[in-house]
Formats: sequence, C-alpha cells, structure tokens
Amino acid sequence: EEIIKDKETGLLVPVADVDAMAQAILTLSNNESLRAQYSTAGKAYGKEKFSTAHFITCFENVLNPS
Repeated sequence: EEIIKDKETGLLVPVADVDAMAQAILTLSNNESLRAQYSTAGKAYGKEKFSTAHFITCFENVLNPS
C-alpha cells in the first residue's frame, strides 16, 4: 500500500515530472483548507495502517495463517 493516498491524504505526482510537482506545490500552498484536510486524513490513515497494533496483527497473521 502507498503511504500517500492520492487526493485523500496528499498529492502524488509522476516521478521526475517537474511541472506536476510545481503544480502540486502551488495547489497546496494556495489552499489552506485542502492542507488541513490532507493533514487530518493522513494522521488518521497513519494511525490505522502504521500503528504498533496493526503491525502486530499483520505479524501474527504471517506466523499463524488461517
């Protein structure tokens, strides 16, 4: 899974696409509410997918597959 979910927790741009990166930076720098939205969504997604509890569950599933 991606750490950033495009247009949900942030903006993804193609590798080496300078114009797309510049546009993403401008979009975020000019839109405070979008930055706040991505920040809130990113924190929630991070807590859900990258918490210690989630890693333990995944590790246990590897050790004890159903």
